[in-house]
Amino acid sequence: MGGIQRMVALKANALAEIPGNELYIVVTDHKKGTDVFELSPNVKVVDLDINYYSDFGHSAISEILKYKKKKVKHRKAFSRFLNETQPDIVISTGGYDKRLIADNHRRSWKTIYECHYERYHGRAAGFHPLDALQWLYETKVREKRFDKIVVLTNADKENNWQDNRHVVVIPNPVSFECKFPSDLQQHCICSVGRLQPEKNFPGLIKAFKMVVAQYPDWMLKIYGDGPEKEKIQAVINQEGLQDKVFLYGFTDDIETVMKQSSLFAFSSLSEGFGLVLLEAMECGVPVISYDCPCGPREIITDGEDGFLVPVDDEHMMADRICALIADEPLRTKMGIAARKKAHQYQLASITEKWMGLFNDLLKSKAS
Repeated sequence: MGGIQRMVALKANALAEIPGNELYIVVTDHKKGTDVFELSPNVKVVDLDINYYSDFGHSAISEILKYKKKKVKHRKAFSRFLNETQPDIVISTGGYDKRLIADNHRRSWKTIYECHYERYHGRAAGFHPLDALQWLYETKVREKRFDKIVVLTNADKENNWQDNRHVVVIPNPVSFECKFPSDLQQHCICSVGRLQPEKNFPGLIKAFKMVVAQYPDWMLKIYGDGPEKEKIQAVINQEGLQDKVFLYGFTDDIETVMKQSSLFAFSSLSEGFGLVLLEAMECGVPVISYDCPCGPREIITDGEDGFLVPVDDEHMMADRICALIADEPLRTKMGIAARKKAHQYQLASITEKWMGLFNDLLKSKAS
């Protein structure tokens, strides 16, 4: 579970409350009793019961055969659902369903691909030739079969999607409304994200070691789960920061986490948007972020509501963190500005943008 799942649940709840909307979330791995995000009773969850992430631990050949069998089951179950339901609009957030939607040539519904990641044109360069061909087919053929593609930032649209005229920008909304912001008095820096390479938590930990040298009473709390957990813990141990840096795992109470922090550090090397930046800012917490493509620069005004740092510049990251630790009035001023910025991304205005897109698609369908 992570940002995409949280956004799907948040937007589904808002859209389902609008009269005339009938909304389904179709999932493949909906383990009963393990729901993390609360859904409105008006949202209908359809579980295709594919369970891609179960039955591991067998031989490689067995795993490949099981995976292929599950993909066949997925294709049939998803096609059956669409044919029985006959929706007006179908949205993919990526994954195998993106292919299933794009390759359905006999559809009567309008389609949207909601891209939560930066579309990086050089991605195929280091791949095996077959992987590169697959990626090219995705970008040059499949993606152009969607009626609309929604991206999260203007930078992504302008830099990466010049070959597709069906792209529109709708940013993510803030996932909650914070009534009582952080008092910025806790000696705590927070970071949130899935524990995977592009989030670059080892780099953040090394930067924080420079901070601790000047401010030994501060700590860094990292929230999130993922495949890099053991590697990141090893970096913490190697740097001798076991009593200063803590891995807390996934949390579904991001507001409380932010309100218990005085600074938010964001070390990603690449982002589709950077929702956690807005969540920190909604709680009045100043952010220090690498200026990675594509989201942070569109959210943060450098020097006003946070700091932007050149990607992988650990010394400047540490310097900016130390500047805000040392200067409490600046920290307070930036926190107020950050909260004001976050209010531009409230759920109601983002929902209105989605409804406008839906109505445009339905008008084109009627004509």
